[in-house]
Order: sequence, then C-alpha cells, then structure tokens
Amino acid sequence: MTPTFYVDKDKLNHLDDLTYSFKNELRNDLMPYVESHFATYSKGTSAQDFTKSRDHRAFAGLSRGAVTTLHSVFLGSLDYFS
Repeated sequence: MTPTFYVDKDKLNHLDDLTYSFKNELRNDLMPYVESHFATYSKGTSAQDFTKSRDHRAFAGLSRGAVTTLHSVFLGSLDYFS
C-alpha cells in the first residue's frame, strides 16, 4: 500500500498540510486496514497491539517521503514503529 502526496498544481500550497496530517491517516486508517487484511505480527488492530508489534514494522521514504517519515513516525508514532 503506497499513499501519495501528488496534488493538483493549484493545491500545492496545501502540500505541507498533507505532510503534517498524514500521521492521523497512517494511525487511524492505513495501519488498521493493513493489519486486518494481511498476515502481520500484530494480533489485532488496537493501539496496544500496534505497540506490542512495533519491532516488526518499518517506515521509510525519499524526498517528500523522508519529510513525511520525520513528521508521521519519528515525531508522532514511535510507539508503533521501532
């Protein structure tokens, strides 16, 4: 599953909003979907299950993805990623 930050040219000034708000989409939408539809280490989709399985989860990105990684994971979800 690969989210994207490509937006129309007239919405480029909102790109930073997407970068900062992605943490919420990651935690509330993407992770529960992936963990409930695919075989993973997490026993369920609760916050406690995500925290217990954090050693088996990674997040990375280049360019805009690196900025998103910084804000979404390092500054907002270290409880879910190690």
